[in-house]
Amino acid sequence: MCQRQNWVLDESSDQWWALVSFVTRGMIEAAEHQLQLLEGRTGRIEDEAFTREAYLLDEQRKLTEGQTFGPPVSLIGLFDEHVKERQISPASEKSFRQKVLAFQRFIGHDDARRITKRDVSDWKDHLLANGQADGSPLSVKTVRDTYLPALRAALNRGVNSDRLTANVATGVSVAGKKRKGRLRPAGFKDTEAKQILQATVAEHRSSLPEKTKLARRWIPWLISLKLQIIMTRNAKEVDLQPKVSTPYWRWLFDKPKHAIVYI
Repeated sequence: MCQRQNWVLDESSDQWWALVSFVTRGMIEAAEHQLQLLEGRTGRIEDEAFTREAYLLDEQRKLTEGQTFGPPVSLIGLFDEHVKERQISPASEKSFRQKVLAFQRFIGHDDARRITKRDVSDWKDHLLANGQADGSPLSVKTVRDTYLPALRAALNRGVNSDRLTANVATGVSVAGKKRKGRLRPAGFKDTEAKQILQATVAEHRSSLPEKTKLARRWIPWLISLKLQIIMTRNAKEVDLQPKVSTPYWRWLFDKPKHAIVYI
């Protein structure tokens, strides 16, 4: 049992003898149950430690007290292992580490065994109420998409390595507003894109400056391709990266996924 649960107990400790006593009582209760069946008697629990109410109480203790046996399991250590295993980017590691450290400060210790679902739920409520440095609340999206996943990932490493029996952060969610349905599909219709592209070759007044003419020619074309424009430092180059693949992009460019355009 100790090996399966990853418990390390001193055989002279009170915890060890309490465990031996409880296992012995369990074996006696199991034997009594078999005897009742053999004698045709109505099954009845003799030891109150194994009643339905006792099991429910144990489940409640798991939520409020966490695990009690075994050596401490460092929450930050689990996160470090997660980073090493998944090889996440430095930027993601820095962001997620800040979230895990924030939770550690909130509960006041680093032992992942002692973390309960109530701890995670209380932390979530704290973040939504006054999670920012100035005491203002964090948005539902920020808590749901960054804070909770960071903690969940660290605890999941403990479960996968058999040092935790469950991920108590699983099931703790944030109920945000329901996303409104789209009034129309994303992107342009063929007729709309054609109209925009035609505007790129339209004639402009000759009195317009040359740069203005070029801008009027490029801007509709860029819009039609749903491009993200990234200006470089010297403001002479524009890196064009399509947010979505469109037939017009494939028509205008055969292979490139992006282009550098000089203005």
